[in-house]
Amino acid sequence: MLEETIGSNLERTVRRFGDREALVVEWVIARPGSDLTGEEVREFCRGRIAHYKIPARVAFATEFPMTVTGKVQKYRLREMAGELPSP
Repeated sequence: MLEETIGSNLERTVRRFGDREALVVEWVIARPGSDLTGEEVREFCRGRIAHYKIPARVAFATEFPMTVTGKVQKYRLREMAGELPSP
């Protein structure tokens, strides 16, 4: 059931991996009207990926900053992550 909920509520996701000291932030664009939470995303990851790849924080956005050629501006995501409250 959770897999169906996660799969149906995720529109797009981008992951940034850092060094061991950096926190991993999972950026998610949820479908409009969904009530997806960060804990549901982390629970979905458990058992599917290595434990050290499970995101420490999950952040939701309405859209990703894009370049003119349609690529995600990762440096802007890092800036946005710095503005998030501490976990």
